[in-house]
Amino acid sequence: MVRSPEILHTKITLKYGLANLCELTTTRVPGPGSHGEVTYRSYDCRKFPLGVKDECDSENQAFCAEWTSAGYIDQIAIGFGTISLIAILFGVSTHSRRRRIWKAIAWLTFFHGALISRHPGTIVEQLLQPYANLQRF
Repeated sequence: MVRSPEILHTKITLKYGLANLCELTTTRVPGPGSHGEVTYRSYDCRKFPLGVKDECDSENQAFCAEWTSAGYIDQIAIGFGTISLIAILFGVSTHSRRRRIWKAIAWLTFFHGALISRHPGTIVEQLLQPYANLQRF
C-alpha cells in the first residue's frame, strides 16, 4: 500500500496485489458554511502489471516477469493445497489403511509448504526493495 501526501485536499492511495492495482482517490472540499466538508471518493482497479502502462516492454521487463511469476507460484501452491485436502478426504472416507495414499498426501503437503514458505508476498517485497526510494513505489 502506498499513500501519497495530501495535495490540494486530494489524497491518493495505491494498493498493489499480485494481479491488480487499485487506486483510491479521496478529495475533501470545504462545504458551504463553516461546519462541514464534502468528500468525493473514486476507487478504480486495473490489471497489474500491464505492458505499456507499467513499462514492461522496455526497462521493467525483469520486474514484470518476476511479479507475474510470483502470481503463478501462488496459484500452484493453492493447487497443491487443494489436491492434498481432496486426497485427505478420499483417504479418510474410504477408510484407507494403505500407506500409498498417506505417502502421496505427505508429498503434496510438502510441496504446498515449500511453495508457501517462499510465499509470493516475500518475493514481491524482495522485488520492490531496489525501487523503495523511487516516487512510484
